[in-house]
Amino acid sequence: GKVEGRQRKVPEGSEEKGLESTGRATNDFFKRRIRREIYRYRQSQMEKITAKLILVSMWGMKEELVAKTEEH
Repeated sequence: GKVEGRQRKVPEGSEEKGLESTGRATNDFFKRRIRREIYRYRQSQMEKITAKLILVSMWGMKEELVAKTEEH
């Protein structure tokens, strides 16, 4: 395959592996990890928004009830 500039050559017979042998697995790992983190972040944001909407709607209902009781 194509060897990019950041990937250095490893001497033959060395036990050390170059990036070209591990790069794809590492990239795939981080892609999956980042996707998972983004998903978790979005879920937490949706939960916060949902909680706020529930509170706002409950507050709105409370305001309506107070207004109705004050009319009578």
